[in-house]
Amino acid sequence: MAARRPATKVAPADWQAMLRYPLVGEALLTILLLASLRVVASFLPFLGWILDIVISVALFKYAADVLAKSAHGQQEPPGGIDVPDRVGWTVMMVQVLLVAVGAIAALLLRRHGHGDIEWIPWLVVAFAMPAVLSSAAIDGDPWEALNPVLWWRASERLGLSYLVAMILCYLATTLRWEAVSIAGALPLAWPIAYFLVVALSFHATLLSFRYLGDVIHRHRDRLHFEPPPAAAPVLRPKPKDEVLLARVAELEKVGDAAGARAAIEVEISERGVGDAVHATYRKLLTEAGDQEALLRHTHQWFGVLVANERWDEAMAFWAEQRQADPDLWPGDPELVEQLCLRAHGKGRADWVELYANGFRKAFPRHPAVPMVHLWVARAWLDAGRDKAQVVRLLEATWLAYPRARCREQIGELLTRLGAPPPATE
Repeated sequence: MAARRPATKVAPADWQAMLRYPLVGEALLTILLLASLRVVASFLPFLGWILDIVISVALFKYAADVLAKSAHGQQEPPGGIDVPDRVGWTVMMVQVLLVAVGAIAALLLRRHGHGDIEWIPWLVVAFAMPAVLSSAAIDGDPWEALNPVLWWRASERLGLSYLVAMILCYLATTLRWEAVSIAGALPLAWPIAYFLVVALSFHATLLSFRYLGDVIHRHRDRLHFEPPPAAAPVLRPKPKDEVLLARVAELEKVGDAAGARAAIEVEISERGVGDAVHATYRKLLTEAGDQEALLRHTHQWFGVLVANERWDEAMAFWAEQRQADPDLWPGDPELVEQLCLRAHGKGRADWVELYANGFRKAFPRHPAVPMVHLWVARAWLDAGRDKAQVVRLLEATWLAYPRARCREQIGELLTRLGAPPPATE
């Protein structure tokens, strides 16, 4: 578990920059494009309903990226979308589920003669929404996002900021759901009125997600939120690397190892450097016994290899590091699934097991656990391991993760092994 950092004073929100955020760059283009498509969808009988769903998923996918990037400290709207498609579906699904539960509870209260308190379920919905959206956007686990304990902890730690987030989420949700009736009440032609209201609702949506991400970033000490190390793509080696390595060699020759390390650290922080520089830096850190800096560089270098899609080198490097430190995990646990998938494709059953060993213990609720177990089972079968051991792993995963996205694949493999999936309650 990461050590908790001492509490620091939280800077106030920059509301001028916050309100301007959805009106610049990719954020504004996204609002205008999706609002235009929604106006077109309003004229299509059946296809319009399908297009509406696609538009909503696209909006929440971009909004989730806004929240995640803001939580990591990025101040400008993302120029591309770095989150998987399923995140957009997850964010939309948890909102629909939350609102549906609130509506059903309010209806039941009204039917049983308690209409005077039907506002209580809606208050609970408004209270839960900021925590639900934040968790769904960052973790991608809908069931964790719908956990009331998470809502309470978030509100307790964020205080007034959570109340502001509740108000923003309520306004954005209301604008989206009531866009048709609001546009109908405006003294403007329908396409223009509807476009303006939808664009405003999308602006409010991105604003609320931006605020949530900014709150997480500013209160990261209270929330114990640790963003994964940034992985900047590396440029191809340049002559600058040769000059740097020559300088490092001279410093080492005169016994100034600390100066050699510092020279490399400056270059790494300012530009992309080549493999030889990274290898030299790791050698210097190892000789100095600086395990903390070596661990930071391990995550940084692994991130660079992944960002540049150098998967063969990334897999070999990570396997070497995992052999040395079985408790080492990527900054983004989702990468374990990618490593297992690619190692299985290379026929490296030993690497699959090495990457996955201890994953469930380290991240018991992570949605990637069942898929990682499935890759381990396949690797074991390819390696000729005892089928009974494979069946035990699959059955345990089947029972422990009833909502796994790969549940059907686990069931098919169990059936193929002559062990139908066990019954679950």
